[in-house]
Amino acid sequence: MNNIFIQKLWFVMLEQFFMKYVWSGTGMIMVSLPILMSGTSLQKKNVNDPISRDVLNSSVSERTQYLTTARNLLISAADAIERLMSSYKEIVALAGYTYRVAGMMQVFEETAQGVYHKNMIVENNEMNGIIEFKDGKPIAKGRIIYTDTPNDMTITLRAIPVVTPNCDIVVSSLTLCIEQGMHLLITGPNGCGKSSLFRILSGLWPIYAGELHIPRPVEDKPCMFYIPQRPYMSTGSLCDQIIYPDSREDMLRKGFTENQLRGILKMVCLEHIAQRDGFNAVRDWKDILSGGEKQRMAIARLFYHR
Repeated sequence: MNNIFIQKLWFVMLEQFFMKYVWSGTGMIMVSLPILMSGTSLQKKNVNDPISRDVLNSSVSERTQYLTTARNLLISAADAIERLMSSYKEIVALAGYTYRVAGMMQVFEETAQGVYHKNMIVENNEMNGIIEFKDGKPIAKGRIIYTDTPNDMTITLRAIPVVTPNCDIVVSSLTLCIEQGMHLLITGPNGCGKSSLFRILSGLWPIYAGELHIPRPVEDKPCMFYIPQRPYMSTGSLCDQIIYPDSREDMLRKGFTENQLRGILKMVCLEHIAQRDGFNAVRDWKDILSGGEKQRMAIARLFYHR
């Protein structure tokens, strides 16, 4: 990263030097030579002659006027060219951002339609029958079964393979039952499937085989809530951070008040932020809150959506 910054620094310095000084300086030299040299013949004449003296003074004033006009035009031209170059760089950056946003919107649309186009890193004969393919694409044959039993919050996985979008098998078959009130800690090295399990539970990854039994979501109350390692902090008010991803209208529709939000902050020891900034102050919270405060804000969201 430091090497990139150093190279960019030298590039910007040279670019600014050429745009501001080289081109305008070269133009000034080219313009000044004919203007300065045009009056040498008059200087050789007898300057004691009143007529010659008047002509010489008039020539000097005209040359000075032309030089000043040319200087202003060159400075304006150099500034205009510099703005064009800067605009080109901004347009290129905007094109890159537009391409990424368009790709993201396309992925969202395909995900909503249940379409998955992924580059597979394995062949069909290497899957050992865990994943079935059709036209070169994996088929998600697993089932999600919602539990309709009241107060039954059990989460059950039955023979579910943990497979990455590239069809890389992390776990060939996972059977797990998490009952209400159970505290479960999943440990293991990098790449063993800890985060992949939560992606399957949240519906981000398809289920290629087996069954997933989860509680049926109730309106305005999700059955599960995920607290990531790095919670997302949006640019907005403190109230927006607590109720995320709900809006103010959703909060009012659920019947929450500012006093209730203040009580939630008190539960996670963040009431000092509300006292300092208030609920309606718009801040860039990802830079204001520390790592521990971001984690507690995620827990506050859990209490709000509970």
